[in-house]
Amino acid sequence: MRRISVILAVLLSTLLLVFVCSAQQTPVAKRTNSQQEVSPTMVNGPIVGGDGVKNYLAIWVTPAYLMSSVVYQSSGNIGIGTTSPVTKLDVNGGINTAATYQIGGSSVVSIGSASDFNTFFGTGAGFNNVTGQGLNNAFVGTDAGKRNTTGSRNTYLGSWAGPNNSTGWYNTMLGFLAGLSYTSSNENTVVGALASYSNTSGTRNVLIGYKADYNDPSGSNNVIIGDCAFWGNTGSNNVVIYSDRQANCEGDQYSSLNDTIQIGAGQTAAYIAGIYGATASSGLAVYVNSDGKLGTSASSLRFKEQVRDMGDSTSGLLKLRPVTFFYKPEYDKGPRTLQYGLIAEEVAKVYPELVAYDKDGQPYSVRYQYLTTMLLNELQKEHRMVEELKADLQVQQVELEQQNERLQDRLTRVEMLLQSQVNSAITQTASAAPLQSEGTQK
Repeated sequence: MRRISVILAVLLSTLLLVFVCSAQQTPVAKRTNSQQEVSPTMVNGPIVGGDGVKNYLAIWVTPAYLMSSVVYQSSGNIGIGTTSPVTKLDVNGGINTAATYQIGGSSVVSIGSASDFNTFFGTGAGFNNVTGQGLNNAFVGTDAGKRNTTGSRNTYLGSWAGPNNSTGWYNTMLGFLAGLSYTSSNENTVVGALASYSNTSGTRNVLIGYKADYNDPSGSNNVIIGDCAFWGNTGSNNVVIYSDRQANCEGDQYSSLNDTIQIGAGQTAAYIAGIYGATASSGLAVYVNSDGKLGTSASSLRFKEQVRDMGDSTSGLLKLRPVTFFYKPEYDKGPRTLQYGLIAEEVAKVYPELVAYDKDGQPYSVRYQYLTTMLLNELQKEHRMVEELKADLQVQQVELEQQNERLQDRLTRVEMLLQSQVNSAITQTASAAPLQSEGTQK
């Protein structure tokens, strides 16, 4: 019995020695299916254990137990919510960050204060926006709205879009350097790269197009649409719609405009609905010059100077040749209707000022509106001539009547003389007759 007790004591001592020695050794790696697995062994502390899925990063469940996290590693890429990450960090799901999100140490996404309802996306976008004062803004692009401090309800989209407007409200600027120089302006809509590049203080403009209204420093209440439209002009209260890219933004015709509507430049046709068939009996005729300017003809004396009677200046009208003709098919797409008119080249030989010329200086059309007054002058001349003839006839009529009266008087006197002579002859004859009778009796 004593031998059995001794043997058990020796066995227990040996097992305890093996266990202590094993605990003091480093973990022993064992290969299984070409993967390294480490047996949990106590190293100056408790035994660490756990279980999980291959390639998932471990997470501590308890201080001594590990399990799989939601982070997956594959070929050097990390996936969250996906087991097929294709970039260094691939997230399948939403991401919630702080008020500012940085890349490379630079802030690229920010909302400022959550209570201001702003969105700034891009390096330097909305950089100076004052918390609690600049509200409801959306600035997207490098330095977009960079100097905005207290301006609110603005939308700037594009690199350097509206970068200098600090206190303006209700502005929308889209495009590279759109609205670059605005500082404190309100209610502008600027769409297009370099659009409204120079305007510093204009308000309530709608400017759309590459370099639209490029050089205007302070224009307001303009509606300008088209690439390079209004490029070299200044002014307010204008509506301008045209594109001038062919002229490299240097082909504007005017240095300044005010209260002007300009639609198109270089086009060869214009169609406007709602005019044909509409009656405006009390309106004025509309004319167009070779620059495309529309207008009416003013008749008041306050618009005129050096006013003179036409006199004989219209006598050349009789030299003009009225003709009938058809327009060539390539110039008149409608039905071929017989026309009545004059030939501009022929009119130019008699009345050059009565002809409208194109931009090349060639006769284009006859200013028929002037023919009415010229014909009126000729009619008045003819009327005066007829009146003079009538006056002459009246004088001649009076003279004829006077001559007739004198002739009648003369005839009356002749008749009286003749009657007297006849009466005298009769008397003489009657007195001679008794004498003849007495002589016969004797």
